[in-house]
Amino acid sequence: MTTTDTATPLPTGFAYITCVLPDPCRACGVCPGEDSDGFRWHCTDIASAVAALTESGWQVTPDGLVCDQCTARAECETRGHDWGDWYPSQLRRQGPSEFRICRRCTAHDTRPAA
Repeated sequence: MTTTDTATPLPTGFAYITCVLPDPCRACGVCPGEDSDGFRWHCTDIASAVAALTESGWQVTPDGLVCDQCTARAECETRGHDWGDWYPSQLRRQGPSEFRICRRCTAHDTRPAA
């Protein structure tokens, strides 16, 4: 992994590193593993990058990477939502209501309370 470039010597304490940096999601642009500080995944090789992505629910396609949320939304568009139970809503603007959330893509659905 560590390589040296004799054309551009580095000061003591520094090294050139080669890594695999996965591209953002081709659907929404989110970066794999990006945190609030802007840190992104840096993997040692393609195999570890693919493993980390797929373990996190990402799809690796010939057209690029697709994040877990876009993958879930696409599956819901194809198969329909996987709705959870109805729960009473605490929002009372238009009278008592209930809500439920898709277990796959986190879409919300509401209805008047029975």
